[in-house]
Amino acid sequence: MKTIVCILAPLLFIGCASNPTEIETTPTTEQRTEQAAKAKEVASLLDDGPADYFLLDPLSRWHSANAPLDLRPKILNWSIEGSAQVSGGALRDLRSALSRAISRGNPNISATCFSPRHALRVTKADGDIVIVICFECSKGFFKVGDKRISFELGGDEQPIFDEVAKTLGILTKQPNQRATDNDGAAPHRV
Repeated sequence: MKTIVCILAPLLFIGCASNPTEIETTPTTEQRTEQAAKAKEVASLLDDGPADYFLLDPLSRWHSANAPLDLRPKILNWSIEGSAQVSGGALRDLRSALSRAISRGNPNISATCFSPRHALRVTKADGDIVIVICFECSKGFFKVGDKRISFELGGDEQPIFDEVAKTLGILTKQPNQRATDNDGAAPHRV
């Protein structure tokens, strides 16, 4: 028995020289190139404007049992808290902020949640293009027809989106108070 322990004991420490749970957080050149391409593609989707800008209830999609009680309009199954058409300088601001955020995104770092609060929709002759954005989770996606392409976000561009929403009159609560009732508790859903 002592012989087996003496032989196996050193083998237990062989893998301890490096930390197997360490994750490389710096994006590779290939990942940066891919994020830059996605940023460029999203910016080109918003070039034609105008677009519809939506503030979403991030919790609404996950409360499907209460969906019949939620009569608010929806986009991709998220309830809309506010919406307005955006064009001109405001659309350029949103497009630039989103493009910067995507180009700074890091596929190696993102949350497992997805609670989007912002969406944009551009209507084209061949169908709608919808861009769903979650700054809190650092990710989003755009949907063109049946094609859905995910992206990661970096930097802090949410204040630009909130400022445009405020200017358009669709942001009436502070971003951290949205999807809650007046006392800050989670909304009561029957």
